Amino acid sequence: MVIGSDLIAQIHQWYRIEELFQQAGLLVIPRRGYPIALGATAALQKLGGEVTIANCQVPAASSTAYREKADSSLIPQAVANYIEQEHLYP
Repeated sequence: MVIGSDLIAQIHQWYRIEELFQQAGLLVIPRRGYPIALGATAALQKLGGEVTIANCQVPAASSTAYREKADSSLIPQAVANYIEQEHLYP
């Protein structure tokens, strides 16, 4: 399962997270403005998570920014088309 580093602080509260960790490892994508705190991955590992931190740079785009601004320049055109086609953000 892939999440952004902004979710590390809350993932331990997810419903049945231990069961999810039994079924899938966790790949954390670093996001600007959301540093990965020391010990954060250890806490997830205690819950049974196999945690890997991705070594990559990602664009400063987020679903929240897109929902709030509806600015399609924040995301790739293919993603904007999919959002419109599936009526994901009214």
